[in-house]
Amino acid sequence: MTVSNLTYLVRFQSVTDFTILIMPMSYASGVAATLDVLRAAAVLAPRCMAPKPTWRVLSPAGATVSLSAGMQVLTKALPRKPSRDQSVWIVPGLGLDNAKALASGLTSTDAQRAIRALAFHASQGGHVAASCSGVFLLQSAACLQDAGDNVLVARC
Repeated sequence: MTVSNLTYLVRFQSVTDFTILIMPMSYASGVAATLDVLRAAAVLAPRCMAPKPTWRVLSPAGATVSLSAGMQVLTKALPRKPSRDQSVWIVPGLGLDNAKALASGLTSTDAQRAIRALAFHASQGGHVAASCSGVFLLQSAACLQDAGDNVLVARC
């Protein structure tokens, strides 16, 4: 998810609610960039007479999640029972750097839980976005098939 894509969502699509879905060992830079843009939008929104964005940071298990480069982020657990929400779900890059690691990573318990949550969100008409290798979670959740305007993907 690039800064310009997120800015477009907030400014032109009146999207103000986001769910950041963090996977263990996600790229710290992608997580930080996403959170920094949201924080900046929250500070600037009142000055622009725009709605302030809100967000939550989730992970499959909750608590502190280790990211790349030894960094960590505090998260809440994905709800055990999914419910419909209006937020745009954003998946930062997964930090899996080769096909073998990706295949193994997508079969993990955490990934399977995230995939089910993404699939449910999309099935309820929810919007999803991913940056870099986060797109593989969207693909595994069948979010990329006939997605139309419900999916926004940024290149690595």
